[in-house]
Parts: sequence; structure tokens; C-alpha cells
Amino acid sequence: MRAAAWTAPERLALVERPEPVAAPGQAVVAVAACGICGSDLHSFREGLAVKPGGVLGHEFCGEVVAAPEVRGVHVGDRVAVRPLIPCGDCPRCHTGELQLCEGSHEYDIGYGSPGAFAEQVLVPRAVLGETIFLLPEEVDDAAGALVEPLAVALHAVTTAEVDLDSVVLVLGAGTIGLGVICFLRLAGARRVVVAEPAHRRRERALALGAEIGVDPTAEDVTDTMRSLTGPGPYGRGVRMLRSARRGGDRIEVRAPWGDNRPGRHLWTRSLGTARHRRHQGAPHPRDRGLRGRVSEGHLPSLSQDAGGRTTGLPHV
Repeated sequence: MRAAAWTAPERLALVERPEPVAAPGQAVVAVAACGICGSDLHSFREGLAVKPGGVLGHEFCGEVVAAPEVRGVHVGDRVAVRPLIPCGDCPRCHTGELQLCEGSHEYDIGYGSPGAFAEQVLVPRAVLGETIFLLPEEVDDAAGALVEPLAVALHAVTTAEVDLDSVVLVLGAGTIGLGVICFLRLAGARRVVVAEPAHRRRERALALGAEIGVDPTAEDVTDTMRSLTGPGPYGRGVRMLRSARRGGDRIEVRAPWGDNRPGRHLWTRSLGTARHRRHQGAPHPRDRGLRGRVSEGHLPSLSQDAGGRTTGLPHV
């Protein structure tokens, strides 16, 4: 089969590789569509977590060509796949926190196990509803490849406990940020503001439902939020100073913890390659806290309900 192998920074080579063979409990998927994640770009440009000859790609869907002894999965099934393959044995896995698996991660697809920039990919641990998910007929391949990143976006919105009175600031309008904006609107958020330095992304965010787009390199995000949520110590906005360098290589969020307004949520979704720092200080006693997680916890709901959630999102 053909695969795109990473050979050096900013170099991929089209190579021939043996087709993967599934052992019992594994699956082989013929790739129908694969997205390019921000982490793939870091790997391509900088060699992040990839060695020469490694195959990237982890946001994908396809058709099962082999799945020996995998209960509920059959040849010909269309599936989406969780690329972070949990070990199933550590304490985190036993409590259902699969995204925090403490195993070796040697089987993570695209970062350990060969990825989906290839005609076929091996799912090293295939468990229906845990690492592999059936796609309904109405979900096309482009939407199926977006199930994984949109699951992260949906988890962010669910964790943030958005209600009809929420005024939400989204920092960044990449694929996941755009997904967050769509799900915020579906969740009924009253107002959605996006801070994004890139003009094209900012315009796309506005087209998808953000009410206000702020260029953080030219405007003060804090002033914008205060104008929407009210000044003073009991306003509902987030007070923060921030700086962002385009390209994702540096993101810094400075929150004045000792002077925060109560009731404030700060939800972070961080990429492992970003250099980020939280400025220390005493949290406000009535602050609701800082939450941060990268999670694909909503993969099952997105894969099964994608007809109403995924294909209905206009950026698919």
C-alpha cells in the first residue's frame, strides 16, 4: 500500500509499505478521509514526536477490511476511530478516564503506531464504543473524518456548562475553535465572542455564529468583554491579559487571579506543543476555577448522532 512517510522537517515521501495485518482484537481500516491536525503540522515542520519513516494522520474514517474477534465490528462497516489508544489496564482506564491513560502510548495512531496518511491503518486495540465507532449512512466521509476533533469541541462546551444566559469568549478559531462556536450556538449561548488574530479565521467564525470577532493584536479583549458583561467586581466577564503569536508556537494567558470577578469560568484546551504559562496568584474564593483537558469523550455521541450534529455544521 502507499503511505506518506515523514523523512525530515517539512519533508514527506510517498512510499510503499506492507498492508497491515490484524491480530485478534485488532482491526484494519481502509482510509476514506483523513484530516490534517495542528499537531500534524507541528510534526511535519518540527519533527514533533515523529521519527524518520513514521506515518502521521489521526483524524480519519474509513471502511473495515479486517476485524478478527472484535465484537460488533464487521468487514464493510464504516467507522471513525479514537486515535489515542488507551491501554485498558491502568487506574485511569479503569475509572473511564481513557484520555488520561497512563500507559506507554506506543499504540497511539500517528504517534507510535503508523497513522492514517496511508491507504490502510491498523487499529491496535479495537473495542466497539471505546476505540472504534460505527458511522450511520447519512454521515459522509468528510464528516466522518471530523468526528474526532469535533468531539473535543463538544466536550469543551459540555464541560463549560453553558446555559441560555452565557456570554462566552472563544480564544482561537482553528478547527476546534470553530466547532466550539457551532456547539455553543446549539447549546443556546446568549452571546459568543471570538478572539483570533487571523482575518480569514475570524471571518469564518463570524459566519458560523460568533457575534463579535476581536483581533487580539489590535484590540483589547478585556475591554470588549467588559463592554458586553458590565464593569465592576461582579460583572460576568473574564478579565485577562493575553498575547498570541500567529502559527500557534506561543500562547500566553495571564489571568489576574487575585482580582478576578466571581462566577468566572476559564476552560482551556491545550496542545502539547504550545508553551503556555499560568501566572500564579491566589484564586478568588468564589471563583469557579480553571479547567483544562484534551478529551475525545464525546466520540460515541458524535459518531452515532452525527446526522444531526456533524453534517449540520456548515464548516464540514
